Amino acid sequence: MDITLENKAYYIKQDKSIFIPAYAALVVKNFKNLNLKDGSLTMYTTLVLRILTTGVPEPIIDSLKESVSMRICDRPVTLTPGDEGVSLKKEGDHVLMYTYRFDTELSFLADVRKVPFDSFAIKLTLELTSNRVKAEGGEEFHYRFNLHLHKVKSTNLTFKKDCDRLAEYEVAYPL
Repeated sequence: MDITLENKAYYIKQDKSIFIPAYAALVVKNFKNLNLKDGSLTMYTTLVLRILTTGVPEPIIDSLKESVSMRICDRPVTLTPGDEGVSLKKEGDHVLMYTYRFDTELSFLADVRKVPFDSFAIKLTLELTSNRVKAEGGEEFHYRFNLHLHKVKSTNLTFKKDCDRLAEYEVAYPL
């Protein structure tokens, strides 16, 4: 994913908020504990969150390096570097990259009208939480995020040798 410096934080005077661009990519590693009766399963995944800090005041950057709060599937989560499954790296001068490995219990809706090609709709929500930071001089900053999700097209996928074909989604082994 290419993040350019043309994307900058911007300030809204009406509510005195700074909007910070953030980019999220979700890598699903595995599904386990499928329960068709309850319509639930466990998803093992990695979330990569890149926060662009161009034009962001230093007190906010310091706060972002300490932790980032969010809601995943309506459950509050705080990413703090050093916690289990959480890491923080600085990419260049203007990008903070959080990597978060986690598992979560999800609900799904099964469409069993196309036996044996049943399909399952899984809904995952991700919301970054706004925050307020006080600077040393007493100045208060309120920041929010503009979250952009990186969309993957089937042409960008790579396959393992033992990967199944997913004809329903027009995904198959590359020729």
